[in-house]
Amino acid sequence: MRTRFGSSASISTRFAVGSKKRSVKARAKKVLELALREAKSLRHDYIGTEHILLGLVREREGLAAGILAEREVSDERVRTVVSELISGN
Repeated sequence: MRTRFGSSASISTRFAVGSKKRSVKARAKKVLELALREAKSLRHDYIGTEHILLGLVREREGLAAGILAEREVSDERVRTVVSELISGN
């Protein structure tokens, strides 16, 4: 599923009372913000799974980021592969 955004797109969330939930929500918000930046840098008008993957790689703090880092997945490599896939190369 893809979500289209306009020029004034931003990510907002309400934080839960517990500190653990807050940090998870804060990281999720950060990943979505990074995904939005990636989509804009690629001149896309939607946030797709490819942008979320790029956001996860760039976030570097959560479980997913840790797993990707363990496997030596860099944001540069993901960006290259995503660009190749989008362009059809």
